[in-house]
Amino acid sequence: MGPINQRPVNQSFAQVVLDNFRNHNKLTVDLNPRMNFIYGTNGSGKSAALIGLSVGLGCSPSSKPLKTQVGSFRHKAVITITIHQSSERYKGNFDGDQFGQDIIVERTITKTGGSSYKLMKEDRKTVLSTKKEVLVSILQFLGFQPDNPVQFMQQHHTKTFLHAGTPEKYFQFFARATRLQEFYDELVQMMQTQRALKIERQRSERQYTTFKDGDYDRAKQTHEGMQDALKLNDEIFELLLERLWAIARDAAQDAEGKQRERDGLAGELQKLEEKAAKSEEEAARHRREIQ
Repeated sequence: MGPINQRPVNQSFAQVVLDNFRNHNKLTVDLNPRMNFIYGTNGSGKSAALIGLSVGLGCSPSSKPLKTQVGSFRHKAVITITIHQSSERYKGNFDGDQFGQDIIVERTITKTGGSSYKLMKEDRKTVLSTKKEVLVSILQFLGFQPDNPVQFMQQHHTKTFLHAGTPEKYFQFFARATRLQEFYDELVQMMQTQRALKIERQRSERQYTTFKDGDYDRAKQTHEGMQDALKLNDEIFELLLERLWAIARDAAQDAEGKQRERDGLAGELQKLEEKAAKSEEEAARHRREIQ
């Protein structure tokens, strides 16, 4: 295994490192940007390099659970991929050229089937993201399609392509390679969603018609009855206010009359007191004259 030339000059996969992946304890594959030949005996793990590349970029194994890809040497498998960029580099939502010339993708798989990602700068220490969405964005920007059987033709894809034997199988392979199958699946999903929305709209229209024909009239009558009751309640309240004001007015007028009566009696009393005082003075004068 090894590169034909020295350093990739265009955007390409420069290196794949498999750590406890399948039957490899530690495997490092330096890749040439144009062509690579990997040879070995049966069962030596030749396909693991390509499978590790696609799994490391977010794909799942074709027919086996993800946890079965972890080797027996340790409790986890780590796939590290170096993507070499050309002059037009991925920036995404990051400020400036954060990744540098190389993007380091690291995917860790545990024996329980869990996995995580690290997207690092070329120093292999600075982690810029742990989100798969960022990895997908990078691959789309660079034009890599790890789930495309033409770009990543694994062994079972090769057997299907060479030995399928029927036009239907070839068309299925063509549909996956050109992503027509993906677009068709999305179209089918959209049509199913459209049908579900149409059924829901028809159900809502039927409910509205039933409500309009029956419950609407009863609700209208109830509403009108409530409005009449509220109006009557307002009228009763106004009458009570008028009654209270009349009582208060009568009480005020009665109080004024009583006050005038009291004032008159007080005047009469004062006159009597003055008259009594004069009589007392007159009597006193007569007593002095007699003496």
